[in-house]
Amino acid sequence: MHRPAKLILYLLLAGGFIASGASACTGPLASPEAQGEPGLAATHSSRGRAFLDLGNQQAALAAFNQAIELDPHNPEAYANRGVVLAEMGEVEAALADFNRALELDPRYARAYNNRGNAYRRLGDFEAALADYNRAIDLDPQYARPYNNRGNLYRDRGEWFLALEDLNRAIQIDSEYAIAYNNRGIVHVSLGDLQAALADFSRAIELDPKYSDAFFNRALVHEKLGNYQGAIDDYSQAIEVDPAYANAYLNRGIVKATLGDLEAAIADYSGAIEADPDFAGAYFNRALAYEELGEARSASADYEQFLALYPADDRLSALARHRLTVLSGE
Repeated sequence: MHRPAKLILYLLLAGGFIASGASACTGPLASPEAQGEPGLAATHSSRGRAFLDLGNQQAALAAFNQAIELDPHNPEAYANRGVVLAEMGEVEAALADFNRALELDPRYARAYNNRGNAYRRLGDFEAALADYNRAIDLDPQYARPYNNRGNLYRDRGEWFLALEDLNRAIQIDSEYAIAYNNRGIVHVSLGDLQAALADFSRAIELDPKYSDAFFNRALVHEKLGNYQGAIDDYSQAIEVDPAYANAYLNRGIVKATLGDLEAAIADYSGAIEADPDFAGAYFNRALAYEELGEARSASADYEQFLALYPADDRLSALARHRLTVLSGE
């Protein structure tokens, strides 16, 4: 009888792209009756922010379009529309709106912060860094650019600069859940798992629906050998976000590590249901099927993995090898 391949663990750290309606400057809205078209524009901007908070991007976009049409010299409307466009993946269009906002108000710190986010998504890290620096210069008590600059330093492997910025973000806003989550990721990279655990726990305390923080805390539990704690946190991430494919995958890996292959297969299937193109889930499910002696199912999953995973590396070589073994060639 052939010897099954050893299970391969996919351990993923998730962070977040920080761009939301709360990043835009807001102020008391004037009465439309008293202010005319600018007042109506402010009303539409307020509606747009409310729609954005509810996750209704199309309605938010329409509201900000109306605000700009009524008051084309309002920098906040352009900045807010840029946030919506960035969330919709239209980063170049978002960049144009942030540029327009800054033409109208060159001291608009939140527009610099959000333009920095757009540059970062486009891979222009130097431009992003310059914008975060400018936002901080203009408003040293604005926590978001410290968080975002910290993420940028983290992406570049400059861990201590990242830690310094995230510490500052939390010092300014002690209830900034995203900054705690991001600082936890830096602590993991620096090998301080207990500090990471504390930060992810604090993020969850501040935002009990923060699925990424549950996911990241689960990874720390795994590293510390607390498998039940990991399973519990992956389960919490899935409860918050039933389409969280990575949480299904990693929970399945923990269950496979503990020898519960049937439960692992159920989780890998959950990952595939959430993301039908998730190559790693097919690969791990194939390994589990093979371990259980279900050669036909294992072969089908190895083939699907190879169809989705074009890289010619160790994983694809292993999948091809296991297919050869299973076919008896």
